[in-house]
Amino acid sequence: MVQDRVPGARIDFEVDEERQALLDHAVKPIDDRFAQQEWGWKASYGLEEMVDDFLRELRENAQRYES
Repeated sequence: MVQDRVPGARIDFEVDEERQALLDHAVKPIDDRFAQQEWGWKASYGLEEMVDDFLRELRENAQRYES
């Protein structure tokens, strides 16, 4: 989705195996079905909004992400 919005974008990352192991052990999916059933809750922040926020953050704070 980023590459659709920014043609030619190159996205690289290196996995930190130690951190990834911690995340794999600690992070569990959020089950929101009860909130949906009981309160009628619905996520209002989807993938497109997340990508837009990500790109805005990169534009506004590019220095944080330069290597």
